[in-house]
Amino acid sequence: FNYPNEHPILDGIKKTEPSSGLLISGVEHIHLKGLTIRNNFEIVDNYKYASNFILSSCNNCIVERCTSYNSGRRGFYIHKGDEIYLLNCDSYNNCDSLDTSYQGGGGDGFLVWDDGTADDVGKKVVLRNCRAWNNSDDGFDLEIEGLLVVENSYSFNNGYLDGDGMGFKFGLKDIKTDGVTKVLTNCVSAFNKYNGFTTNDRNAVTNPMHCYN
Repeated sequence: FNYPNEHPILDGIKKTEPSSGLLISGVEHIHLKGLTIRNNFEIVDNYKYASNFILSSCNNCIVERCTSYNSGRRGFYIHKGDEIYLLNCDSYNNCDSLDTSYQGGGGDGFLVWDDGTADDVGKKVVLRNCRAWNNSDDGFDLEIEGLLVVENSYSFNNGYLDGDGMGFKFGLKDIKTDGVTKVLTNCVSAFNKYNGFTTNDRNAVTNPMHCYN
């Protein structure tokens, strides 16, 4: 946690080697609060790991009141997580401008992803009171097999260079399951390059989702 009335910042502006900002992998019961990570640029062409916050294969973790900006990839990247909660987080100005094949196409504010296997079906990720803006690709790229809940979140002014510019992108599911697996409540998408809200189903059958207000 940040100490009361203090604002810790991890700043990569003087980095000489490419790296992730903060990578947490294979752990449980971690709670981050009040941390900013910034200026974690790619440095070299086509570097895919310059995200600021990465939680990979983690369970029962909370990321709260954290801020990401000026990364060379994703602001927040959740991969294969279960019971992951992102609460009141901001992510902006993330852009992979040194990608020579798809410039800007990996600069998401929030990316939630899994491997599309049966093991991923029962997992849950929640984003609440989060904001994404001025990212080169999507504000929220949310593509998992399990339950995804997004509440009271904003996405605006996303999409430049070759980035898609979706406000909220809900991905195609590889495994057909019963019941609602995507719930979107009280969210706003504005001034994005392409779609405000999309199922991103690519002509496949979209699984049931509930979108309110």
